[in-house]
Amino acid sequence: MDREEEGIVRGCLAGDAEALARLDELLRGHTPKLRAMGMEPSAIDDVIADVRARLIAADGDRAAALLRYDGRGSLAGYVRAIVVRLAIDRLRAARPTASLDEVDEVAAFAISLEAELTKQAHADVVKAAFRRAWEDVPPHQRLLLSQQVIDQLSIDEIAAVHGVHRATAARRCVAAREALLVRLRGALREALGVDTATAESILFAVASRLSGVVAPHVG
Repeated sequence: MDREEEGIVRGCLAGDAEALARLDELLRGHTPKLRAMGMEPSAIDDVIADVRARLIAADGDRAAALLRYDGRGSLAGYVRAIVVRLAIDRLRAARPTASLDEVDEVAAFAISLEAELTKQAHADVVKAAFRRAWEDVPPHQRLLLSQQVIDQLSIDEIAAVHGVHRATAARRCVAAREALLVRLRGALREALGVDTATAESILFAVASRLSGVVAPHVG
């Protein structure tokens, strides 16, 4: 932990006004991201306020989160991880029970069928194949895909949430995408016929969509 960050942490825990102002600045810097995640202004204010309280004050058996900051990463990254985790929890809790489930949300994003394929009545078959492929992907990789597609987290934000280097996060996200595509290819070929042009066309469309949100290379 560098001296400046140590000073902010110690100051916040001691109630120092200047240190708390620096913390508030860090927290408010996440407002654009929370807005991009689809949060309303009032919900953003609630998340920021709750994270601030968690950082500097104990709550029952839970110690102030700043006491757990060990300086191995930046203070900004540590705060960002807490903000993003809480925002994800709030967004998922607020989803109506009648909304699409996780796999349907990812499928709705990933499956961009050409008009001719839809006319050929393949849409339901493709969705079923996607669900089969999704359920066969290991849970930790499904989580990474959901965090990018549904929660709209960047590689840096995923790295912060999982406590890993961004290069590690990028590699894991690419691996998750490839795991899904491999399983989807098998499911599509089984449903539509081995080596059919239709199956490969659909797979290419899905891969193109996912490559837009999943890191295309390791930085």
